[in-house]
Amino acid sequence: MVEQIYTRAKKENNYAQIVKALLHKTKYALQTDENGTVNSILKLKAEADSAKFPLKPVLHSILGDFFWQYYSQNRYVIYQRTNTGAFRPDDIATWDAKKLIEESIKYYQLSLQNIDSLQRTDIGLYDDILVLYPNSRKYRPTLFDFLAHRAIDFYMNSEAGITRSSYEFNLTDENLFLNEKDFTNYKIQCKDSLSLKFQALITFQKLLDFHNNDNKKYALVDADLKRLKFIYNN
Repeated sequence: MVEQIYTRAKKENNYAQIVKALLHKTKYALQTDENGTVNSILKLKAEADSAKFPLKPVLHSILGDFFWQYYSQNRYVIYQRTNTGAFRPDDIATWDAKKLIEESIKYYQLSLQNIDSLQRTDIGLYDDILVLYPNSRKYRPTLFDFLAHRAIDFYMNSEAGITRSSYEFNLTDENLFLNEKDFTNYKIQCKDSLSLKFQALITFQKLLDFHNNDNKKYALVDADLKRLKFIYNN
């Protein structure tokens, strides 16, 4: 049944149903396959490679989450193998924590790559698979909003920031509390481009800049309050 839905959705370019079918197939694999998560990641990567907009960025975002979930579910084993020297770039099961989190970051960044098209795409395209709350469209009106907030939520996860650089980025710059217009133009200094805190702030800048130039004030205020709370708590 799921395969039939998937085939029909592909034929009709029904992106929401394609994602729904892929997630159902993943859920089944996790229940029946010992290596379900790894195999699901590989299949999703192949799907994302061949997908076009607006499906590709959503699959990239899901992949970012899958890499993080794989790390979270297997962290004990991953820590045990971190320094074994058994790393193989083509075998996810040999990757250490740093590599898995770097891969998560890569896919969340890829999900926001086609920014102009994302900002022009109404989130209603994916309503069939989203959990909708009252007035939620006011706060996440476009596909860009939805994917940007997914990325930010990952970047704000303190557990995901387990890898430490010698240039650790701290949120001590008072200019980070500038009003939203000045903040979007502020050049944030960071020597560690993979810092999750830095990535969160850069994504906030893109999100706030977008809504500073439109009439989506609910989305603007929601994102800015989230930004200020994040900086204050870190």
